[in-house]
Amino acid sequence: MTVVNRVSTKQERVKMTSYVLFVIAVLEVRGYDIHTVFSCAELPDGTYADPEVCTIYHLCHSRINYSLRCPEGQVWDRWLHHCRLADISKCCRGDGCLMSGDVVAEEVVAELSRRVESLERENNRPNQLMEQVAAENIQLRNELELLKAKVDSLDSRLTTELDVPLPNAVFAVKVVSAGFDDSAAEGGCAEVWVGGHQHALNRRGINVVIVEEMSGQTEDSQRFDTYGDPEAGVKLRDFLRAVTPGRVVLIAVKDEGSKYAVDAMEELQHLGSSLEILGYRESWAVIGKKGSKTSWFVEDRRPRYQGPTVIEALIPVSTSFRINCTREKKMLRFICLVMLAATASGQGTDAQCEGRSDGVYADLEDCTVYHLCHGGRDYQIRCPDGYFWSDDVHSCRLADIAQCCSGQGVCEATSYAEDVTMLSGRVQTLEADSADVQAQVNSLTTENTALRTQMTSLQGEANNLTIENVALRTELTSQQGMVSGLTAQNAILRTELTSLQVTAADLQDQLNNISVPVVVSRTTISAKVISAGYDDPGYLGGRGEVFVDGVQYAMNGRGYNVVIVNEITGQMEDSVRFDTYGDPAAGVSLRDFLRGVPIGRIVLIAVHDEGSRYSGDAMAELSSLGSFSPDIAHRTSWAMISKKGSKTSWFVEDERDRYAGPTVVEAEIPLSV
Repeated sequence: MTVVNRVSTKQERVKMTSYVLFVIAVLEVRGYDIHTVFSCAELPDGTYADPEVCTIYHLCHSRINYSLRCPEGQVWDRWLHHCRLADISKCCRGDGCLMSGDVVAEEVVAELSRRVESLERENNRPNQLMEQVAAENIQLRNELELLKAKVDSLDSRLTTELDVPLPNAVFAVKVVSAGFDDSAAEGGCAEVWVGGHQHALNRRGINVVIVEEMSGQTEDSQRFDTYGDPEAGVKLRDFLRAVTPGRVVLIAVKDEGSKYAVDAMEELQHLGSSLEILGYRESWAVIGKKGSKTSWFVEDRRPRYQGPTVIEALIPVSTSFRINCTREKKMLRFICLVMLAATASGQGTDAQCEGRSDGVYADLEDCTVYHLCHGGRDYQIRCPDGYFWSDDVHSCRLADIAQCCSGQGVCEATSYAEDVTMLSGRVQTLEADSADVQAQVNSLTTENTALRTQMTSLQGEANNLTIENVALRTELTSQQGMVSGLTAQNAILRTELTSLQVTAADLQDQLNNISVPVVVSRTTISAKVISAGYDDPGYLGGRGEVFVDGVQYAMNGRGYNVVIVNEITGQMEDSVRFDTYGDPAAGVSLRDFLRGVPIGRIVLIAVHDEGSRYSGDAMAELSSLGSFSPDIAHRTSWAMISKKGSKTSWFVEDERDRYAGPTVVEAEIPLSV
C-alpha cells in the first residue's frame, strides 16, 4: 500500500486524522446525510456540487461521500466552494444555471395555499347539496308527470291504433368486480351473469357485456385493458358510442382499470353513471341501458382492499303487439279495454305471491301464464300465443322447444279469448286503481313541498358557511403576518451563516492537507447456491436461491433459476428463471440463454420445485459448463457454480433425490484482473 504523505511528522498525521473524524462526527450529529448515491470513487478529496440539487454539496474523503445540505436560504457556490446566500449566489445544476431568489418561507406559503383550497372546497359543499336536492326534485316531477299520464290514459280508454306492451319475462343479471388487492379474488375478478350464465371475458381492465333488451340474449362481450393499453379509453368510448340505443349494458372492472379510462368517462355517464374518476385498483360495476336511465339501473364501487363490488337486478323483457280497437266486434273492443287497463294500472292480487320473495314464478295450472311477484303482490302475465313459460331460462319460449306441462297435463298454448272472464274482473278494478294513482299524486305533491322546505334550510346553512369562510380568511391574513416575522428571523440566521462559512473554509483548508490512502479493491467473492425440490423437508414448495457476498439475487421461481456475475467486477449482471415444468418451450429458452452468456462469466444455477419435465433441450449447454449430471429426476434438487468457457478449480455441482434435499453448494471465487 502506497501512502502520499503531506504532513511532516507521524504525530501531526494522527492529530489531523482525529480532527477530520471529529468534524465528520459533528456533521452527522447535526443531521447531515452520509450516503453513497454521489460517487467519490474516482475523485480526490475535496468538496463538489450536487448535479441535481443546488442546496446540497458533497464532501469526498478517502473515496467516501458525505452529503451535506446548505443552511436554509443558501445554495452551494461551486466557484467559491462554500454555501452562500441565495440572492447573491448563482446556482448551477443539471438543467443549467439560475439566479435564485429568497426562499425563506416557502413551506409556510405552501401551507397557507393548501388551507385556502380547503376553505374553497368547504364553501362549495352547500352548493353541491342544493344541486343534489334540485336533481331529486326534477326526478319527483318526472314521476309525477308519469302518474298524470296514467290517469289520462284511464280517461281516454281507447285509441284507434294501440301498441300494447306485453311483458313476457324478466331476466336476472349479476355483476361482480374485484380489484387486484381485494381479498375475495386473488388478482381481481370481472364476472357478468345473465340468466345463470357467465358472459364476461374476465380479463384485466373494463369488461363490457351487451344484452339485447327484447330477448335477454347476449350480443357482445369485450374487454378494454385500461391499465396496460394507452388507447384502451378511446377504444371503449368508441365501442359504447356504437352500441344500439336500448341495449342493456353490463360493466365490471378487473384488477386495475383507472390508468387510461379518462377518455371514456363521458360515454359512461351517458349510461347513467355518476362516476367522474375511477380510483387506482378500485372495484366498480354498472347495470345500465344505452340511451336512458331506467328504474333498474344499478351502480356501485369499492375502494382498494375493500372489494369485491357485487350488484344484481331483475330486468324486464317486453314485446309489443298492435291491435285495432275500432273494429265492430264487441268482444275485441272489450279485450282492448282490458289490456289498456292492465297496462296503465299494473296492479295484481297477492294470491300467488303469498310468502314468496320478489321474482318470477311459473303458474301451477296453466303453462302459458307466469307470475311476477313484487312487494307481496301478484302480477299475472300471459305468454304470447304459441309460447309456453320455461322455468329453465325464466322467459316465454316457442311451444315446440319448451318443456312445460301444467298440473292438469295441458301442454299447448291457449288464446286470449278463453280468458275473457278473467280480464273482465280486472276491468272492474279500474276505477279503484285510478283512485290509487290520484292518491300517489297527492303524496308526491306533499313530498315535493317537504323538499322545498329542506332546500330553504340548506340555503341558510350555506349562508352560515359563508360567514365561517370570512373568519378563516381573517385567520389567513394573520398567518401572513407571521410570514413577515419569519423573514426577520431569516436575517438573523444569515448572520450566523456568515460565521459558519468562515469555520467551513478553515475546515476545508485542513481537509485539503490530509493524506489519501490507496484503497485495495477486493479480489474474491463468496457464492452460495441453495436448491430444494417441492417435497424436500423444511422447504415445502421448493427453493431456488443464489447468494453473492451475502446478497440473494435469484428470482426463486419454479424451474431453473440462473444468475450471471461479472468475473472482473464481481457484480451481478443478470438474473432469470425458466419454468421447465409448466412451459414446454422453457428448455429451448434456457439453452439459447446459456449460449448467449459471454465467455468468462460466472454462472450460478439452482433448481426450484421441479425442473426435469421440459429441460431436455438444455442438457448439452449445461454439460458444456462442466456438469456431470444435468439430466435430473422428478423434483430432484440440483445446484451448480461454474464459469462459461472453461472448468475452474472452484467448480462445484451437487444434487439430492426427491425428499432428500435441499442441495447446498458454496465456493470462494477469485476475480480476474
